[in-house]
This record gives sequence, structure tokens and C-alpha cells, in this order.
Amino acid sequence: QTNESGRALVMKRIHYDFHDPEGDNALFEDQGAIEGTVLVVDPKAGPYLASLKERLVGCRLVHETEQGAARDFLNGNSLDAVILGHSEKTPCYETLALFKSSRPSVPVLVMVAKSSEAVAIKVFRLGARDYFTKPFRLAEIECALRVLLQMRNSPRESESPLVTANGLEAAFKHIHSHYKSTLSLSQVAEAARMSVSSFVRGFKKSTGMTFVDYVNSLRISNACRLLTEGRSSLLDVALSCGFTNQSHFNRTFKKFSAMTPGQYRKAQLNRTRISEMPRD
Repeated sequence: QTNESGRALVMKRIHYDFHDPEGDNALFEDQGAIEGTVLVVDPKAGPYLASLKERLVGCRLVHETEQGAARDFLNGNSLDAVILGHSEKTPCYETLALFKSSRPSVPVLVMVAKSSEAVAIKVFRLGARDYFTKPFRLAEIECALRVLLQMRNSPRESESPLVTANGLEAAFKHIHSHYKSTLSLSQVAEAARMSVSSFVRGFKKSTGMTFVDYVNSLRISNACRLLTEGRSSLLDVALSCGFTNQSHFNRTFKKFSAMTPGQYRKAQLNRTRISEMPRD
């Protein structure tokens, strides 16, 4: 379990650039062990799999390079989460559909080789919990897995555990499909077919976060990517990530990343310049 200050620390850290090995190790020393079995179905998982194993102490990561072998593993083993690779040569749609039909409560994270809105829409419709484009920030994957494993290990509400689990699955799908636009608590609770009060209790118990903090973490994570990759104005970044004005965006960004959006963009540009400098 993680206390409030620990959760805040995790959420702040997921938005930094994690490509320096020494920096990675220093940032994650205090996260602790977490139990669970994660099936990784990605022939190109090498760049991130070893690091995930080091970070997720106590977690069993099973790597399969072929989707057929992954289906065989699924038939005879219990799972807490799945990481599923996707590319034009090896699409994941059929395997994702199979996983979600046979194990609907097991969350699936999809890793794509090339960003595509069409692919994102399709995998979410097939039941994927989240979608990452390579190369991604390793900390985001770790944070996502920790939240999911914590949710799987947390006790459900006693009166209707199956209903609660299915409702939260629907809620997560709705959140990840709509967090870039206006998203209200009542809207998500309706998608989960739960009362607002039941959804608030179940969501906090399962994720360790409030609904608002979870949505904002997704929005800030997307904002970090846009600030690093593009030249859009800060206002355009704010609006494209679901914020209604730049002032709210600035306050929320600083809460999660400990710096303003402008400072973050400047830091990333400086880091890029340093990495591109010739070395002796």
C-alpha cells in the first residue's frame, strides 16, 4: 500500500523524461515491491522489459514474443495485467479481442510502434485499458502497472464485487477515450452504471487516487508529450489536453510536475541540445 505522500510522489515523477539510467534508478528507489503477474506480448520488448523487472520488484513479468504462445499461456495461468505490442506487421487486434472476451476483467496496455488515431480508437473499442506509443517514458508504464496491480490486489466492495469490477472497467475505458474533452464525474459514473457516491468510493479504493487527480494525470502526461514533441502554444496544448483555460492548466501542471509548462518545455529543449552535442 502507498500513503498519500507516496502517491503524490509517483504522480509527480511520471511526467519527467526517463532515458538516463542513473536518473531512473535514483527516482524509483522508494517505490517498493508490488505483487502480480503481467504477461508481456511484444517481440520488441527488450528495450523496456529488463528495466521494468528491476523496478517492479515482486512482480512476475512473463515475456512471449509470439501471440500464439501468449494465447496458450493465457489458457492455463492467472493474470493481473497484459502488455500487448502492436505494429503494422504484427497487429494485436485479434489477440486483444480474445483476451478481453476470455478475461474481461484483466486490463490490457497496448504498445504501438507508430502513433495512429485510428489504431488508438480501435484498441480502445476492443477493450484496451491504455495506449502508449514507442518510444515512451518508462515511468508512465511503471505507474500505470502499479495502479492496475494495486487495484487488482485491493478488496472490492462486499455487496457486489463483480458489478463494481465491471463498472470500473467501463469507467476506465470511458475516461481514456474522453479525457481530452470535457469529462464530468457524473458522466463517468453513468458510463460505469454506478451511483456517483458508489463510483467515488470504488474508484478511490481501487486506484488510490481521486477521479479528478486520475484524469488530470492523464491530461498532464499528454501535455508533456506535446510540449516535448511540438511547437504548439501553451494555450493550444492546454485546450487539446482537456483544460478549458491556460490558468487552470498552469496550476495543474505545476501540481503534478513541480514546474510550469514553460519551464518543462525549456528543460526538455535544453536536454535535447545537450544530447545532440558531439562527444569526444
